Amino acid sequence: IVATEENVLAAISSKNGDILWRKVFESENSRGEIKFLHVTRTIRNEVSGDHDPYDIITVTGFNPIQFRGWDVNTGNLAWEWSIIPTSAEKSEDSQYFIKESSIYHVLPVWNSHIELTEYHVSTGQQSKATTSKITAGWITKERCVLSSQYFACVVKDQLLVLDMLADRNNIQTKNLENPSTAITALRGLEGFIQVGRQVFSLKDLQVVFENRKDDDVFMDNSLMQMSRDKMNLKITSENQELTEVTDIPETLDNNLQIIAVKCKPKRDSTSQLACRFLLSTDDGALVLVQQGFLKNICKFFI
Repeated sequence: IVATEENVLAAISSKNGDILWRKVFESENSRGEIKFLHVTRTIRNEVSGDHDPYDIITVTGFNPIQFRGWDVNTGNLAWEWSIIPTSAEKSEDSQYFIKESSIYHVLPVWNSHIELTEYHVSTGQQSKATTSKITAGWITKERCVLSSQYFACVVKDQLLVLDMLADRNNIQTKNLENPSTAITALRGLEGFIQVGRQVFSLKDLQVVFENRKDDDVFMDNSLMQMSRDKMNLKITSENQELTEVTDIPETLDNNLQIIAVKCKPKRDSTSQLACRFLLSTDDGALVLVQQGFLKNICKFFI
């Protein structure tokens, strides 16, 4: 499931790279820009006990803000609701995260506070009558990131992490060796951030690993390293080679990046892993690598 910069949501076949279905949102970014994409695992209806008829959640635009649920197999719209922000200018900074059956709208007011509003994910009903305002005068747009329920910032020589769902003791601090480095949220991995070369778990502010090289990638609680020599590509995990690809087509852009990894034990050995790697390039190609060979290549002009 992918979202593009052209306001398109699409499902791609992992077997042959075909586009199974696609949805084109409004062209103007104030209404159609995809701000948040969430693919659920399994969600059960609290009343009937059955699985809810949607697997994908999108949030688009900022004036108004549109919330939609989609069926992963067909791309059909299951539900839709919207909110009109009181200030469209401020709402451009809106961020979102999902916890159980709620979606949280996080609106940082820089150098002041955070406004947190909880909605039931499929109905849009507010869980509380009012929006919570969390005092946080130290937040800045350039030095803060959101990862799940945690709002993390580098402030002077410290890492400050605000747990927005905690009733008490909601702020943790950690001294940094090099506070001038950048802070980034890790794609596809909630509750972890990277500051410089160090990756922190936001639950306890422990360093889970320190990058050895610029091309290290942290996915699924494992360190995935991708290296390239001319047209040869190697991907290793904790010094164990998992996948080697040779003869990469010259039509692919040089700047390959890992955007998703899925691994499971091989059938003949519990100590070895079989992995699929989804790679992207600057020219819009998606490449799926499986067990040492290119499974498919597709390019997006959508």
